[in-house]
Amino acid sequence: MSALPKVLVTCPPMLGMIDSFQPLFDQQGWQVTAPKVVQTLSVEELIELLPQHDGWIIGDDPATRAVFEAGQAGRLKAAVK
Repeated sequence: MSALPKVLVTCPPMLGMIDSFQPLFDQQGWQVTAPKVVQTLSVEELIELLPQHDGWIIGDDPATRAVFEAGQAGRLKAAVK
């Protein structure tokens, strides 16, 4: 398990420019997960991914109660849209 905070990015515009943001993530000591997303991840995909992350930069994903509960059962501490 990595000691670095992990951030899940699912916002398509940000994903399209993820290389531009990588130096900022590195400077802050954040490990970034940038899945290949066309528009959104499914509830099932998010429930699988979120518990492994400390933060989530949300796109138009289904940010449902079940998704947040799965994240909070893991490491998730913050989410921003």
